Amino acid sequence: FVTPNNRITKSLGLPHEIVKEMFKVKVKVKVKVKVKVKVKVKVKVKVKVKVKIMVKVKVKVKAKVKARVKIKVKAKVKAKVKVKVKVKVKVKVKAKVKVKVKVRTRVKVPNA
Repeated sequence: FVTPNNRITKSLGLPHEIVKEMFKVKVKVKVKVKVKVKVKVKVKVKVKVKVKIMVKVKVKVKAKVKARVKIKVKAKVKAKVKVKVKVKVKVKVKAKVKVKVKVRTRVKVPNA
């Protein structure tokens, strides 16, 4: 509160308490605080898959080798946080196929 001097009260010709009430100052203070928070989350997912297929086939006639490798990576994120998923998939497939075929034929010819 601003208190006026006695000179002001004498010049106005009013009692001192009324002048005090006239000189009351209203102060309004508005404080706005804005806080922005940015959250960065980096998730690095390294997936190393080593597949070694050793196939030894001993067959007489036919040899069929079927090798299928399926890798499914699904990432579903429901949030207000942005997630960057770096997926590095290295697939090394070494297939060694050894086919040994042993065929022995004996033909007997009658002596004429």
